[in-house]
Amino acid sequence: MSDLIQAYILAKNESCNVGRCVASLVTAGVPTMVLDSGSTDGTQDIAAAGGAEVRDFVYINHCESYNRILEWHTSDHAVLILDADMQVTETLVQEVKTAFSVQRELEAAISPVDMYWDGSPLRYSSLYPPKPIAFRCGRPLFKPTGHGEQLIPGAVTVSLAAHLVHDDRKPLEMVLANQVRYARDTVRRAQAGNLRFKDRLRLRTPIYMLGLPFFSYFVRGGFRDGRTGVIYALDRLIAEALTLRTSLANRRSS
Repeated sequence: MSDLIQAYILAKNESCNVGRCVASLVTAGVPTMVLDSGSTDGTQDIAAAGGAEVRDFVYINHCESYNRILEWHTSDHAVLILDADMQVTETLVQEVKTAFSVQRELEAAISPVDMYWDGSPLRYSSLYPPKPIAFRCGRPLFKPTGHGEQLIPGAVTVSLAAHLVHDDRKPLEMVLANQVRYARDTVRRAQAGNLRFKDRLRLRTPIYMLGLPFFSYFVRGGFRDGRTGVIYALDRLIAEALTLRTSLANRRSS
């Protein structure tokens, strides 16, 4: 199998993030395509100026997008798929290339994530789980769950040592709009039965709404992150509150 041939970035109105994402990939020597879903804030121009190819893309959700991209190439190829608020390092890219070259049966590589808030690292607070970021093409590898997606059972994976950076600098208004969309997606999937146990708790009780911020700030030691730790805990509280409220309102009206 050849080296990692392509990186894809899913983007819509990511002018505050996409430049750093593209720069990290270009620096690592990865040909990069931004799949833009109708941005109106100059995302396309920033991506192109940074060295990425830009392509119009009809986005439905991450799960469908991931699987569609994986079917664009044969199993002889591997790709990185990132959100625009993520950044790679040269070490991470090289580890991905080595893993797919050595392990012929490998289908997905999973990286630990370093969380930042507005450029400041969250050394203790983060609850972000390791993320699948690189994939062997040729067949769909994801199924929907909660407001997101997960790898299909039986997918052959490897855990990487190098870390991915997540640094979302979107304004609060956009963050809240995204959280409302995530909440509605989760409720829709609940109606279709595509939920894990923890998502059922999120939709029916205040356990997650109260427990996640407490766990982040006090148990994980987020208070040591100072102001950024407080903001991260509040973001988790808001996200879970929006999800619970959407679910309860939907159940009441149905």
